[in-house]
Amino acid sequence: MSDLQDKLIESIELVVNGLINKMDYTSSSIGRVINTSGYDCLVEISGGEYNCKLPKHLHSVVSKDDIVVVQDLHNNNTKRFVIAKI
Repeated sequence: MSDLQDKLIESIELVVNGLINKMDYTSSSIGRVINTSGYDCLVEISGGEYNCKLPKHLHSVVSKDDIVVVQDLHNNNTKRFVIAKI
């Protein structure tokens, strides 16, 4: 019976992990601006470099070496926006 229970738990984990990976949620992180160009900027976050968009109210305020909050709208690295300067 233990083998059957192990297989059942393994199946449940596969289904749950698949559903979690499909979830669409927003995540935020802190990074340092490497450079800016108009409404685009490059931000270093945890050792990686990410292209981000600057909203209209921040594009003239954010500059190189600023610390910013970056929001990943779908938590899939496709749409990152700077939402605040710290």
